[in-house]
Amino acid sequence: MICPVIIGCNNKTNKLNSTPRDYPEPPEQVLCDKCGNRINAVYRRNDYYFSICFLNLFRISKGTPYLSCNYCEASFGGHGTNICEDCRTAVPSQFKYCPHCGNKSI
Repeated sequence: MICPVIIGCNNKTNKLNSTPRDYPEPPEQVLCDKCGNRINAVYRRNDYYFSICFLNLFRISKGTPYLSCNYCEASFGGHGTNICEDCRTAVPSQFKYCPHCGNKSI
């Protein structure tokens, strides 16, 4: 009798419950470029797992932590952010006005 076994590696994105060592605290009140929501950023990490028949058995390697949207899980690239003086929302640096309150002095 032949029993096929599928062996491979899977990538899994994990939300980190605490701030990684030597990383700053994630910013609060960030405006996500992808979904437009005003959220608190979280750290995520892409880990690689050894799998048999699509079941993750053990972690092979840890990825590098990165900031992402808590709602849509989009990663925040290396672009800088400015903090709005009125509503304290973190706004991408290419914005001239705060999309949340309309303030120009960012």
